Amino acid sequence: FILVSYVTYVLQAGLAPIWTLGRTEPRLLLVVLVFIALQGSPATVAFAALALGVLHDIRQTHVPMLIGPWALGYLVAGYALLQLRNLLFRDSVFTIAIMSFVAGLFAYLVSTVLYSVRGIGFLLGQPIADFSAANTLFQGFLDLLYTAVIAFPVGYLLIKSREVWGFTSSTGRSMR
Repeated sequence: FILVSYVTYVLQAGLAPIWTLGRTEPRLLLVVLVFIALQGSPATVAFAALALGVLHDIRQTHVPMLIGPWALGYLVAGYALLQLRNLLFRDSVFTIAIMSFVAGLFAYLVSTVLYSVRGIGFLLGQPIADFSAANTLFQGFLDLLYTAVIAFPVGYLLIKSREVWGFTSSTGRSMR
């Protein structure tokens, strides 16, 4: 997990100048979270969601903080995926692509709400200059469409590498 998270983070940051369309950028960390949420135990999903969310927070330019809005957004997205995964085909790249979009909606909604309420006095934060919730959600929608497209090849590679991850089914058998 650590190796894949690091490589994904480096690819996300390193390829940003190449594959960013305007301000639209795919979220590879979200695709990894979806894969883990479809295969892993609830504790694994919670840990992965927090870790990947912290990595996403580190890349943000709004406000530097350790555990911030994206970590909580990824945690909510991971929980939503856990609730839905029994209804899904876990070995399908279509599932990974569609659920990357759905999980991303949860993450964007949570992070946008947290950024929006930051300036309320009792929350001990300063408002973010030039922050617009509507623009953030619109940009997030575009990012998630791009992420869903990128999730097809990335999801394929992740599914092919599932044996290396060591995920097991609820009966304790390896998922082959």
